[in-house]
Amino acid sequence: MALRLKELALARPRLGYRRLHVLLQREGWAVNHKRIYRLYCEAALWVRIKRRRKRAAAIRGPAPAPSAPGQCWSMDFVTDRLLDGRAFQALTVVDNFSRQSPLIEVAQSMTSGQVIDALARVRNQLGLPLIITCDNGSQFTSRRLDAWAHENEVRLDFIRPGKPVENAYIESFNGRFRDECLNSHEFESLADASRKIEAWRSDYNNHRPHSSLGQLTPREYADQFQPQ
Repeated sequence: MALRLKELALARPRLGYRRLHVLLQREGWAVNHKRIYRLYCEAALWVRIKRRRKRAAAIRGPAPAPSAPGQCWSMDFVTDRLLDGRAFQALTVVDNFSRQSPLIEVAQSMTSGQVIDALARVRNQLGLPLIITCDNGSQFTSRRLDAWAHENEVRLDFIRPGKPVENAYIESFNGRFRDECLNSHEFESLADASRKIEAWRSDYNNHRPHSSLGQLTPREYADQFQPQ
C-alpha cells in the first residue's frame, strides 16, 4: 500500500494526504486516514519538488497501448485567435487507438464545468472510455472533474509536468489540427471558428488517411473492430 500511495502522489502532485486517502479507498484499500498521514509524512510526499519528479522517470513509463477503440482517450487545449485579436481555446480529444476525434469544443476560455459538459454530450452519443490521459492543467485537476470521472467510472491519467511526450497521441493530433486547420483558416467569430473546426474534425475522421493506420481513415480503422 505504501508503494501505491507513492505512485498516486507522484502522478497527482497537487493532492494532499486526505484526497490520496480517498483515491486509495476507491481502489479497495481498507485503511484509515491516520495511517495514510503517517506513511505520507514518512515518505516526505509533501515535498514534491522537481528532483522527485525526475527520479520518478525510472519507474513511470508510457501508459499501455490500447487494443481497441474506446479504451483510452487523450485530451488537451489548443489556443488560437480570432481576426479581431481575441484569443480562444479549443478542447481537443482523440481516441488513442483509432486516432478518431470524438470532440473539439471551442470557447473563449474553457472551465472545468465546460469540459464536463462537453464530455457528457459525447457520453450520450458514443459512450466514454476507461481512461482519459491529460496534463495537469487547472481544468483537468479540478475537484468537479475528478468527481464526474469517478461517477462515470473513468480514470484520469495525468502525465508528469513538463513531459508532453507522455501524451504523444494528443500532441500529434494537435500538430495536425494546427497545421491543417488553425493555420489554414481565419476566424471571424467563435461561431465561425466552431463551424470551420467541426468541418475539419469531420473530414479528419472520415476522409483523411493515416500512414500509421495503413492509409485508412480513423473511422475506417475503427469500423474494423466493431462487432459484426
